[in-house]
Amino acid sequence: MALHQLGMVERMAGEFNDSLYYFNEEEKIWKHYFPEFYLGFSANSYEKGYIAIKQGQYDEARAFFQDSLAFAESANSSVAEGCAYRGMGELEMAKLSFDKAKIHFQQATAAFKEAGDSMAIKEIQDFLVQCQQLHSTNKGAIENGNKENPKR
Repeated sequence: MALHQLGMVERMAGEFNDSLYYFNEEEKIWKHYFPEFYLGFSANSYEKGYIAIKQGQYDEARAFFQDSLAFAESANSSVAEGCAYRGMGELEMAKLSFDKAKIHFQQATAAFKEAGDSMAIKEIQDFLVQCQQLHSTNKGAIENGNKENPKR
């Protein structure tokens, strides 16, 4: 638990290598002492996926989020499933794949509704608005002949 918190603090500070160190150490503990702690593995994979997005490693991020979702399903945790889908949505937003992002955000919303997590649902609604705004901005740039992605 402490390693996870340290990893999150380092991630939020933009210290991704330090963050990954803590998450990798956490994963070693789960594997050795708690191999069936699926919720812990789900959260760990989610964090690694989020870092991979920030580092522009999209294929790696996708794999981590898929692992996170599989562990969440094994843990029977709607909240963890929602987080994994939210991560997948954020990944697709980073890739400017807005239609795919919307699908994942809708899946996240369904999972968070099942869990009764109204705060997470509001966060997803904000992502959907942001996704629509970015989609419109990028669509307009392409229609106006600017083949480069506009800055966000």
